[in-house]
Amino acid sequence: MEVNSFIFPAPKCEYTEKNFKELIWVPVYKPKQNKQQGVQSANQSKRPSTQQDLYIEESNYDEDVDENVIVHKSPPRLLNKYKSNNVKTLQSKKHQNRLYESLANVCLTSTPNEKIQHPRCNKLPIKHLKQMTLLEEENEIIKRIPCAFINNQSKQTLVYFHSNGEDLYQAYELMWRIGNSLKLNILGVEYPGYGIYKGDPNEQTILEDADHIMNYLIKTKKIEESNIMICGRSIGSGPACYVASKYKPFMLILISPFLSIQQLVEHKLGKIFGVFIKERFPNYKHISEVQCPIYILHGQSDNMIPLSHAIKLQRLCKCKCKLTTPYHMTHATFNLQQDLIIPLLRFMMS
Repeated sequence: MEVNSFIFPAPKCEYTEKNFKELIWVPVYKPKQNKQQGVQSANQSKRPSTQQDLYIEESNYDEDVDENVIVHKSPPRLLNKYKSNNVKTLQSKKHQNRLYESLANVCLTSTPNEKIQHPRCNKLPIKHLKQMTLLEEENEIIKRIPCAFINNQSKQTLVYFHSNGEDLYQAYELMWRIGNSLKLNILGVEYPGYGIYKGDPNEQTILEDADHIMNYLIKTKKIEESNIMICGRSIGSGPACYVASKYKPFMLILISPFLSIQQLVEHKLGKIFGVFIKERFPNYKHISEVQCPIYILHGQSDNMIPLSHAIKLQRLCKCKCKLTTPYHMTHATFNLQQDLIIPLLRFMMS
């Protein structure tokens, strides 16, 4: 029996269907008999043993962090939209000094009396479950995945996988700020066992749900893969790297990622304890299979996941990859505009 509550400490549910108006239910349909629609689970892929890990010793790494030079070959359809933006004007935006804390996404600002206006300020009751689904079809629905959809009237959609210390409701503020800054639609995915999503928060179910979400966007909603961006924070870097390795999105964004759960436990508690932890979310394997540009944000003051994990992931990338390491950034707090939005736009325009 795996101790999922130790690795996935789901917080107390902070929302209901009635007070979260952006909540939608993405249906998962029963696969047809004449088609094989299986989802590759983590157990189906071969994993290297711990003795044959593919990492170089930390002493062999350079002290500086430099980016790879292999250019992404897919058509950069989003770049025309961002080339017209003046990056310098972003520095004068109203919310550039806003900080975010992952456990509750508490906003800290230099102007405490400032009022924040966004769609969640006015809550609307859910009239019927079918109104919250993206699309209803005649196929048999075996389950529904709760998600938060923020519609910014864009052709591009960013799929967001939140951290393990929060649910969708607590992650909403950060998702809304990212979508508003980049002018993208945001689809936040909930994990089983979190919020109102019943189930066990294990790796296989999370990866299956992530695969279902991508299939639904591409096959049902007819969104091209080049119009989809993937973003994962902390534990969310696991499903983010997984789906980015299976599909060809426009870009992969990782915030405070890790090499794998086992390697993280070994770093925190020692290799003896790592033996008792099953290998989960092998980001070191998946990131080497990603075929799109990758942007990694990891703080030097992160005391939860060491910066060395991000450095090793960056060196395993086979596509163009940029690593940003703000000194003041911790695992829970960072500056949205200065640490993420502005460097990300510069990377996209480069």
